[in-house]
Amino acid sequence: VEVRLDYLKDPQQSIHARWDRLPLPVIATCRGKERGGLFDGSIEEEIRILENAVHNGARFADIDYRFAKPIAGAEVIGSFHDFRATPADVDTVLSRACASAAQIAKVSTFVNSWDDNRRLLDLNSRQWPKPVIVAGMGEIGQITRVIGPARGSFLTYASSANASAPGQMTT
Repeated sequence: VEVRLDYLKDPQQSIHARWDRLPLPVIATCRGKERGGLFDGSIEEEIRILENAVHNGARFADIDYRFAKPIAGAEVIGSFHDFRATPADVDTVLSRACASAAQIAKVSTFVNSWDDNRRLLDLNSRQWPKPVIVAGMGEIGQITRVIGPARGSFLTYASSANASAPGQMTT
């Protein structure tokens, strides 16, 4: 279960939430506005909020790969998001995410064509030094979310209510 702490009115209030009471592993995410989220604080504040979430039982912490650092007790997901397009060098971006301090690398990009889907799915078929998550955003990109895990993506994302990314399917 991904918990989007940046969607809370005051993400700082989440520091007392007990995530280990949920029956599934929790991915804590607090994404700043500059990185496509809703949090209006510094990257240092994001990291503190994520550290508290891990201290309270979150198993994973998702943070931009450029700022990823180890968090004791969690697997860090070093992520990259592009809400407009799939970059021509998306493989290089995933390589950089793999080279970060994160234990898991993630790219999530907006898919504007079927060729973008092909390139994203191709990333899953390659050998990477760590687990990777590849997710296409937008209606055309939904196929990457459906078949990604069968192709090697560590996990996929769906929403129980309102989608937190364009094209994210709801259950």
